[in-house]
Amino acid sequence: VGLRSIGLVRGLFGFFIGAIIGLLLVTVIRFLLGLEPWSPDTFGFTEPAWVVGAILGVAGFMLGTGVANDWLKWANGEETPDHPQDQHESGIARYLSISYDHKAIGIQYGVTSLIVLLVAGLFALIFRTELAMPELQFLSLNTYNTIMSLHGIVMIGGMLLGVAAMSNYLVPVMIGANDMAFPRLNAFAYWINVPAVVVLLSSILLGGFDTGWTGYPPLSARAPLGMQMFFWGVVFIGLSSILGSLNIIVTVVRMRTKGMGYFKMPIIVWTALATAIIGLTATQLIGLSFQMVSFERLFGMSFFNPAGGGDPILFQHLFWFYSHPAVYVFILVGLGVISELLPVFSRKPLFGYKWVALSSFAIALVGFLVWAHHM
Repeated sequence: VGLRSIGLVRGLFGFFIGAIIGLLLVTVIRFLLGLEPWSPDTFGFTEPAWVVGAILGVAGFMLGTGVANDWLKWANGEETPDHPQDQHESGIARYLSISYDHKAIGIQYGVTSLIVLLVAGLFALIFRTELAMPELQFLSLNTYNTIMSLHGIVMIGGMLLGVAAMSNYLVPVMIGANDMAFPRLNAFAYWINVPAVVVLLSSILLGGFDTGWTGYPPLSARAPLGMQMFFWGVVFIGLSSILGSLNIIVTVVRMRTKGMGYFKMPIIVWTALATAIIGLTATQLIGLSFQMVSFERLFGMSFFNPAGGGDPILFQHLFWFYSHPAVYVFILVGLGVISELLPVFSRKPLFGYKWVALSSFAIALVGFLVWAHHM
């Protein structure tokens, strides 16, 4: 298999091309408008140029992989198969390229989750090693804060990928469906995580950030350029979560096998459905809160600046309205796994099946009502 046929390789090339186009495009526009086109820091490009570069880089990655090819054909009036074919039939190339099979996508999510969690764990080892002795040994203060902050958010991203891995692999199998309701959207939701993680980690090279994983303003409104890469990396990971959640909900509601009512579904399907409802409805709030701070930095808006009529506490409400229910995104599917395994190994049916099923939704609902204790 040639490298050019590998979706990941083409995607990374597309990311590089898209990022370069974004950087140069904004630089030229600023020059024509009489604005300062260059910055003495961050490799010479301004903050708006890097933000547009990151966004176009993600777009270039997605186009390079070919995950949007069928949608582009539809826009051009061309017919496509009901279920698209994988770019590679078997072998490791299948998992490094576009696959539309829910099991393959589940494996892609799972392996990516483990890699991301290893990176986050490495960050923890670095800053804990620094803490082994008083004073700073081998990290600067800003680098320490950046690595500590990235550890938190990268761990969260890795957990989201792990939950998506279990949901993608297990839910269609356990409800008797051949695949997810929207296989193309399923592949898109996975692949956008790859450039999102690249953008997130690029914050180390672009000055870092010192806010912790929460990104509270006003500190995040004044942090180095790496703060913007943090914001937009999380926005794209959140988009993946929203699209994947939509797919899970439609699959469970519309594609259960004949005769399988809701109270005949395995418990893990109930927990995956409750998790997907949280992901679909709450994730938008963290994306919105980060975009608002990003726009405050880029355009001088005052959403969270009291001097301009804003309120920094508003950010906390928006942020935690997602980030409290998010803890149940991490745990509900795990509780579903336990509720499936215990009856098998104890050789007894699950006690109170309906209560366990409905409690998943109760947990999701209450999670939306108690965010303020984080504040």
